[in-house]
This record gives sequence, C-alpha cells and structure tokens, in this order.
Amino acid sequence: MAIDVDEDGLLAVGGHVSHPEWGPITQYPTVAPPGAFTRSDGGGFFLVFDEQYQIKWCTQWGQQAPETMIRDMRIAPAEEGVKHMWITGSTASWFTYPNSAPLDVVPPTGGQGFYQPTDPSQFSMFVAKLDITHTHQIELSTYWGSNSIDVAYALALHEDQLWVVGSTLASTLDPDKAPYPGGGNYHRIVTNGETEAVILCFRTDPWDLWYGTLYGGSDKDVILSVTSDGAGRIYMIGDSRSPTGTLGSGNPPAYFAMENHGIPWTRDAFLIGIQAPPGQAPHLFWRTAFGGAGTERGWGIAATSDEVFICGATASQRAWGAGPMDFPLVEYQPGIPLGYFQYVNNYGTGSNPFAPWYDMEYFLDFHPWMLAQPEGIPWGYDAFMASFDVSATVGIPPLNSLWDTAGLHAVLLDQNGLWQLDLPGQGPWNIALYDAGGRLVEQIHVQHPQPTISLVARASGIYAIRVLNNHGAVYSSKLFKP
Repeated sequence: MAIDVDEDGLLAVGGHVSHPEWGPITQYPTVAPPGAFTRSDGGGFFLVFDEQYQIKWCTQWGQQAPETMIRDMRIAPAEEGVKHMWITGSTASWFTYPNSAPLDVVPPTGGQGFYQPTDPSQFSMFVAKLDITHTHQIELSTYWGSNSIDVAYALALHEDQLWVVGSTLASTLDPDKAPYPGGGNYHRIVTNGETEAVILCFRTDPWDLWYGTLYGGSDKDVILSVTSDGAGRIYMIGDSRSPTGTLGSGNPPAYFAMENHGIPWTRDAFLIGIQAPPGQAPHLFWRTAFGGAGTERGWGIAATSDEVFICGATASQRAWGAGPMDFPLVEYQPGIPLGYFQYVNNYGTGSNPFAPWYDMEYFLDFHPWMLAQPEGIPWGYDAFMASFDVSATVGIPPLNSLWDTAGLHAVLLDQNGLWQLDLPGQGPWNIALYDAGGRLVEQIHVQHPQPTISLVARASGIYAIRVLNNHGAVYSSKLFKP
C-alpha cells in the first residue's frame, strides 16, 4: 500500500496484515533493534530497510481489524542526524479480534498541539511520527476522527507542512478538526453530498493542526494522492461522482474541464492545486475534472516546479479512430517516432476492476451491509498517464518546431469567427481544436482540403488547431474569436 525511499537509500514499506477472521492472531515475524517499538497483533505493518536493503526494523501497527492499514509514508530529511518517518492510514475498533490492543497513541512533545487519543467513531484516520534511525520509537501518534467513518489515503511533506488527504462520511466537522487560519479562499466544514474528500495541513514544528477542510460536490468524492512541487504548491488528485459542486470557474489559462459530464454512475478524476507558502493561509488556485464519458479514477500525482504528472484508470473511449473521442488524449512531441503513445483503450475486463472491496469501493461507497456498491456498468479499463505544463499554460503542447505551419493557411472569413483552412491536398484529415486553456473542444474528420472552422458560438480568445493525416504529417495554426 505504501513505499518511500530517501536520497541515502533508506527504504520503507507499509500496508495491511491479513489475519484469520476467527481464531488466534497470526504471529507476524518482527525484526527490531534493542528497545525498539514492536507489536505483533496489529492490522497494519511497516518495514524499514537499511542502505544494503537488509531489514532493520519491522513491526505491526494499529488495531487488528480488516480496515486497519498504513496507506502512505514519507521519510523526512534528517534533523540533527536523526531521520523520522511519517505514516498515515486508517484503523478501526468497531470490530476487533481477541486480545488485539488499540492504536498506540503518543502525545506531542510538551503536550501542545493537536492530539486525539481516542477513536470517536471506531473507524478513524491516524497520523504518526517515528524515529527510524536512533531510538526506533513513536514520537507522536494520534487519531483524527469525526463522528463517522474517516479514511486517510495519502500524505505529503513540504518544509514544516504535513498534508494528509482522504475521505469522510461525516456530515459536519468540528472546528478543531478542520481549523481555518483565515486569509485564504476555501474552507468548508459542512458536507455538500454523501462522501466528502478531506484535506488537512499539520504544522510539524511546533506540532499542530493548522488547516482543514471538506471538499466535494453533491455525491461522492475522495482524494487519493497528494504531492508538493517543493516551491509551496500542493497538488492533489482523486475521483468524484458529483455532477455539481466540486469545481469553480477555472483559472485561465490553466487546463479546465467540466465535472462528471458522463452517464450516471460514472466518475471523473479531478485535480486540485493549493498555494501554501510557509506562514500564509492556503489559496486554492486550480480545480479541474479530467476524463471522458466513462469512468476515471486518479490514483497518483507527482510534481516539479514546472510540471504535474498524474496516473489512473479510465474506461472512456479511444481517440483517433472509429468512434467518438471522449478522453482528452494529447500526444507529446508527435514528431518523435519513438515516443510512446497509446490512443486505443484496450479495455481490461472484470465487473469491478478498479479496486478490491477492502481498498477503495468499500470506503467511497460504504453502505450498512458493508459491501461495495459496484459501478452501474461492468467497466473494462486501461491505465492512463498525463502531464501538465504549469510554468505557462496547463494542457496543450507548445506550438514548436515539431508543428509544421508551412503547409497550413488559415483565413478569417468574417468578423464573427468563421475560418477557412487551406490544407495541402486531399484527406482524410483529423482536426483538433483547443481553447487557450488546453481543452480539446472539438474534433473534425474531413476529406476535402478547405474545411471551415466556426468559432461563432465560442468565447472570445485565442484557439489552436492541430491537423494530422494518415501519413503522420502534423500541421498547426492559431485562430482567434474576435
């Protein structure tokens, strides 16, 4: 479920321990330095390997229950020669095995800052900090729980900020569980729908819960991954069933797509960007859906100072070929013949292929019988990956030398935005129209070399067209709507 490695080669992994439902608890083999924290009756586990990839510390973690697991971990930079590991996940006490102890809680140093020593709903998140190079002890361990089911999926570190994301079934959060420092532009503690995403930001020095908010629309929403670009911007990805309420008006010229425009019971991936320099209130600057008419899930996200990378699963249609294009495919540097680009969804099989019941569907679509609520259609799916240029505009590839403009001429026919293209010869031609935010807004297939492109009904601004033929030639031009 979780893995991290630091620049020195220190490796940590964590996850869930599957015990028999009845009978004695499985004894898990433990490796621990003298005096290290260890237990053998937990529902989660972690292992720490040294630079030679030998196990130096191994223990179980948390209440023994099917829902207890470590879902994410980060090894922090050394502090005075000591390295620490932050972990998060979920632990449950509503159903326990015989002789299984609860989560080991440890208050923050000095007793100051956020600390919740008990599990209020018997199904809560946890956050913990452990010394993994010297004492091998827990330095901080706390629940974070509402009055309902709460699940943490991922965490990220940025300077003195620890970001934790997940989901909750709570209808309202207490202010101390979701504080607001003021000065930002987004904060909410009352739900819009059924399952809400949760965003938390802890300060690590001194320790406290600095910011928390719900995020979601009219149905079910969850954030599954979070990352920092190292420059104060935090990016998150998840998925949503909400047809309304998760997105704003976009942030031109950033990539923007409308929320969950597919058929009922489908999901879209969605992305969030938060600007959070140290000492400043959080400012939400980017919100967009990502996907086609089928179901998408955004599983992972990473970022540098000028790019954001995402991955997930999609059940939407292919692009350049038979059938409509409903997934936002863009080939990177199409003039490079060895660049990888798959434009057909090969559709894996299975009635519920995105995740097993105990991992994702169980928490996103929980109901009283504790079973997964499956998708309305038995989707097949492929993985997807995408990148966004966040140093300029987000989405559309740059109009560089790989885009041959010499063989394409665009002529404005009237002042309402009607254009004629002069293409070099007969088709078939595949024409893609992008707006300034990088969204694919129209696709046209023509045979004749002088098609018209109408921007009459579109918003004023700059547009780009990308034209391909069956021989691999690529042409481009800029258009504008007066």
